[in-house]
Amino acid sequence: DQQRTAIQALGDRSFLINNVLVKQSVLVFPNSFLAWSAKSMADLTVENLEVFTLLYPTVEILFVGCGEKMTERFPPEIQERFRKSGIVIEATDTKNAAATFNVLNAEGRNVAAALLTIKPPLVSVDDL
Repeated sequence: DQQRTAIQALGDRSFLINNVLVKQSVLVFPNSFLAWSAKSMADLTVENLEVFTLLYPTVEILFVGCGEKMTERFPPEIQERFRKSGIVIEATDTKNAAATFNVLNAEGRNVAAALLTIKPPLVSVDDL
């Protein structure tokens, strides 16, 4: 059986996942993860999260880490789209989303997470 994904640590702008340091937001699956370009709640769209609806077997719960704290309402159209796909979305701050993902994933549940960094990325020269 493939090793389950574990979020070992999180910093303000990074994650340590399965001994790999990722210095940006991440999409986390039961057995793998991907760097994710989303930087803030404004980047959360149905299209941006669509990959989770394509997984087989279907993800039971998608934990969405919305940064340091939930300051904005989670987009209802995303909630609705995922509900139609049979996926529950739990939107919370990134620390809680990561912790809950870890517990359920370690239990062998089919869960996933879309985690924004706790603090927004620093502006890079490329953004200017």
